[in-house]
Amino acid sequence: MTTNSEKVQIRRVLKRARRQLSAAEQRAACIGVATQARHFWPLRKAQRIGSYRAFGGEIETDALEQLCNGAMFLPRITHFYQARMAFYPAKSGHSVNSLGISEPVTSSRAIPVNQLDLILIPLVAFDRSGNRLGMGAGFYDRALEFKRHGASPNKPLLVGVAHHFQESDHLPSDPWDIPLNAIITPQELITL
Repeated sequence: MTTNSEKVQIRRVLKRARRQLSAAEQRAACIGVATQARHFWPLRKAQRIGSYRAFGGEIETDALEQLCNGAMFLPRITHFYQARMAFYPAKSGHSVNSLGISEPVTSSRAIPVNQLDLILIPLVAFDRSGNRLGMGAGFYDRALEFKRHGASPNKPLLVGVAHHFQESDHLPSDPWDIPLNAIITPQELITL
């Protein structure tokens, strides 16, 4: 099992590197990710796609979302202390939460996570075994917990989005971590 201090150190270094990118570098990363994903048919064929709004140097998804033909859904924190989130239609309007993250308003019903075909997940770090490291609050792990128990193991497809420098040779993981099915960076599409 991984010590928490290892994950804290990895997060500290990579989050700082992400935040230091210029606006031009961030825009180039956004376009590069879309270029790498242009022939990724699971993304193009998905009917219900979970996405996100970038925060803290994460790669923006607007160019990537333009490749999609399905309906877009965005996460909203529904209970901060229990690390719970739900996905709402992206077209339902947006507000900024207490962390400064843009979220959909709750004027419409949330879609159950297991009904999404694919989820684009922002990453702090990843490796080629599908291990991922997020911001550390566990929102995605809790939302995807059903996949650990064998319920709907192939759906949704989990696709990490990251800068190429966020790759680790071997990323520490814990039993509750949910692995990725693919990772898109500005330089490469990695399918697992």
